[in-house]
Amino acid sequence: MLPAGSIFSLRVHKHSSGKEVDARLDIGFKFHPKGYKPKHVLKGGTSMANFDMDIPAGEENLRLDAYTVLKTPTKFITFEPHMHASGKRMCIQAIYPSGVRETLDCAGYNHNWVKVYNYADDAAPLLPAGTIVHTIGWYDNSAKNPRNAEPRNWKGWGNRSIDDMFFNLASPSR
Repeated sequence: MLPAGSIFSLRVHKHSSGKEVDARLDIGFKFHPKGYKPKHVLKGGTSMANFDMDIPAGEENLRLDAYTVLKTPTKFITFEPHMHASGKRMCIQAIYPSGVRETLDCAGYNHNWVKVYNYADDAAPLLPAGTIVHTIGWYDNSAKNPRNAEPRNWKGWGNRSIDDMFFNLASPSR
């Protein structure tokens, strides 16, 4: 929900095909009747990312980690790994305030088919305030990766598809 006075920002990745093409992006908004109360309210501001990426040329199993501390009780309603061409796999783990660790989800990654995993309402992780969300990603920057355009090059963070990213775009609600 976007309250009155909100600012909506969007960043789009595009990949060069070597020729000029037209691009179109359509966005739809749904207006609810006055007094509508949503079942879930998504909250932003939690970064589950690692911007300090250093993926050497030819590396086929590099692990990166990111951590964030939940400031309020949180229910995850989706899990969405976002990497780029050398992304291989992403997992999320909860480290509860008691110190107990629990793997919440793991998924293989293919940049040609980015997926959002929606939790069933009765299976969505409920995490108390103070939980550390540990995001783990593995990368393959080798010639064995068929989606890797140039395995002889170092890779780091960037918006181009030939660069890489490391985001857990899980949707939390509170």
